[in-house]
This record gives sequence, structure tokens and C-alpha cells, in this order.
Amino acid sequence: MKKLLLIFCLLSVLIISAQNTFTATPTRLIPENNIVDFPGKSRTEIYKSLKSWIAKTYTNPDFVTKSDVPNEYLRINGLWNIMSKGPLGKSALGVSYTLTFDIKDQKLRYNIDKIGGVGNFSYYNCFKGNGDRRQTKEVINYLNDIEVYAEIFMNEMIANIHQKEDW
Repeated sequence: MKKLLLIFCLLSVLIISAQNTFTATPTRLIPENNIVDFPGKSRTEIYKSLKSWIAKTYTNPDFVTKSDVPNEYLRINGLWNIMSKGPLGKSALGVSYTLTFDIKDQKLRYNIDKIGGVGNFSYYNCFKGNGDRRQTKEVINYLNDIEVYAEIFMNEMIANIHQKEDW
């Protein structure tokens, strides 16, 4: 019984602390903090780890990489296929994005810009003309799922850079 209670408490803490760290806007996903510290890592090490993550994450890394200044800057055009609850049940959201990285010693800054819909999904229509979110149940679900997906995606990138290469 104590083990069950402990597991329940740990899950509760994880659920409570798992908040969306991104906010969707008409043109970009804004993180709470887009600068990540990597103490003790040089810009060369960060760049090398980032290139490794890109190679593991994307089927064709050369195709998605649109700009590459070694040890300083990377720009990627990518596509996410995100499962979300729509009016007719689960649906796939095709979301295009541009991901930029500025690299310095012990630091990395990233931005997710030029967000767009692909296929049957229109990201632009999730927002009113003034940039406010539409408040329909479907749009709220869509944007929440995009924000959560971006958080998980970027946390995987950060974990990959923190990971030691020695095995």
C-alpha cells in the first residue's frame, strides 16, 4: 500500500509540474526561456551534439538543414505530424516550422518560427485577425497539443546535448 501511495504522489508531482513551456502565436512558438546553459561545453561540443541530434531526428538531415555556419548557427525547416483530438476524433496535424539555433560557449539559443499548417490543417485559422486564439474546443486542443509536442521535442534536443558521448 505504501508503494502504491508513493507512486501516486510521484505521478501527481510530475503531472502538476508538467506545464506547457511554449505559447503558440500566429507565426511562432514562444518558449518561456529559449536560452539553454550547457556548463563546461564549448561551442564546438554543442554544435557537434546538435548536428548529431539532427542526424538522429530527421530522415534526411541534409535536406532539412537550410543554413549551417559551423560552431555558430543552424537553421532547419521541419515538419511535425502531431496526433490531436478533433471534431471527428483523432486527427493528424501537419505543422511546418523553422528552427534556428545560435551557438556560443556554454549556451544555445533556439527559436521556432514560421509556423504553418500542412495538408488539411490550417494553423493560421487557429487565430483571429488580431492574433488572438480562437476559443473553440478543437482549436484549444490543437494549440495545446502543438505546444506540448514542441516542449517534448526541444527537451529531447536539450537532453541529447547534455548527454556525454562516452559509452
